Amino acid sequence: MNEVDYILIAKLNASSKLAFGELFDKYVGMVHAFVSSLIRDESTAEDITQLVFVKLWEHRKGIDPDGNLPAWLYVTARNAVFKELKRMILMDK
Repeated sequence: MNEVDYILIAKLNASSKLAFGELFDKYVGMVHAFVSSLIRDESTAEDITQLVFVKLWEHRKGIDPDGNLPAWLYVTARNAVFKELKRMILMDK
């Protein structure tokens, strides 16, 4: 984790909307590209990407500044994609 992310996550832990915005700007492209590689529907990919960052905000106090934020974002995105795919499959039955 680089020093800038460490500081931003520490501020995020304290509910800084500015820090959240900076982290969003830094990582939204990465998350969206990952989700889009798994879900070919652009609207759904955008919804899931947004959901990942909602979850980041909701769990902001538990995010470890010493941890690996990109890994947390990838795992959260992957889980959201799997949940959506399961929902889609169940709807087809």
